[in-house]
Amino acid sequence: MEVELTKEQKDVIELDKFSLTNLVSQWKGTIDEKRKKEIAEAAEAELKYNEAVKTLRDIEKDIEVVKLEIANGDYSSID
Repeated sequence: MEVELTKEQKDVIELDKFSLTNLVSQWKGTIDEKRKKEIAEAAEAELKYNEAVKTLRDIEKDIEVVKLEIANGDYSSID
């Protein structure tokens, strides 16, 4: 997820750099469409990444809660 996010962010940055491809896109009038597309893709990748990070944190918290319950509970008879 992080790799995809980084790639999409780089794509947006590349559109602002000078290149022959970008110059041709400006002449054709398609640079704004490309920029919108790349920004949308970067936003989607960032959303997915942030959701994955939140899910991971929630799972880590749940694990800690379960560990505490096991440590403090009367589970000594369970193998």
